[in-house]
Amino acid sequence: MFTIKEIDLSQKRERRKFIETLWIVKDSFDKETQKNWVAPLRLAVDDLLNPKHPFYQHAEVKAFIAERQSDGRSLGRILAID
Repeated sequence: MFTIKEIDLSQKRERRKFIETLWIVKDSFDKETQKNWVAPLRLAVDDLLNPKHPFYQHAEVKAFIAERQSDGRSLGRILAID
């Protein structure tokens, strides 16, 4: 079982958790997929997700993380953009 939580991107701690979820999920990939994966720069991703970014003047964004109920481990993330 898992739960889906909305993440407040204006909170640095929550934004960091959203970003780090990508690396957690990457660890579940098979070895062949991991070998070909090129990690984005965390600083660049943080800049793009920061609500002060000019993109957010024209867009509404909601971020969500799926977490395992038993231990709170992140299972995935999604960014809804309108």
